[in-house]
Amino acid sequence: MVLIAMTPCDKPSPARRSIRSTAATDTTPNSKVARSRSLRTVLGALVGSHDAVAALSLDLSRSDLNWLILRPSLLLDGPGIGTVSLGPAEFHARIARDDVAATLVELIHEPRIGRQILELNTGTTPIEEAVRANVCS
Repeated sequence: MVLIAMTPCDKPSPARRSIRSTAATDTTPNSKVARSRSLRTVLGALVGSHDAVAALSLDLSRSDLNWLILRPSLLLDGPGIGTVSLGPAEFHARIARDDVAATLVELIHEPRIGRQILELNTGTTPIEEAVRANVCS
């Protein structure tokens, strides 16, 4: 899960802050997925626990901040393909870290997306197009 919180909506030029947490199921030693588990552990230490991360997302979603929560599928090593499936309810399988990073870049630079929980998976839509499709009108 990635939480992006921005300053209150009435402030000019909102600064975005990012907190990243992923659910890792691959325990292969020294894999990036295993390191993601370590990151989740560090995040848990910062905010308390997995329950605290869930509480943080709930508090954030109820705040007056312009927030965005991104929930990627299981992260894979290797090159991305540049196409994703992005929306409020997506099938969770696997996605390359490169595609998650590229999607995050697009989301952070799209000010019209906010106050949403989006799920991310490998798909057939180019990343820029998938992000634009989630702009609320």
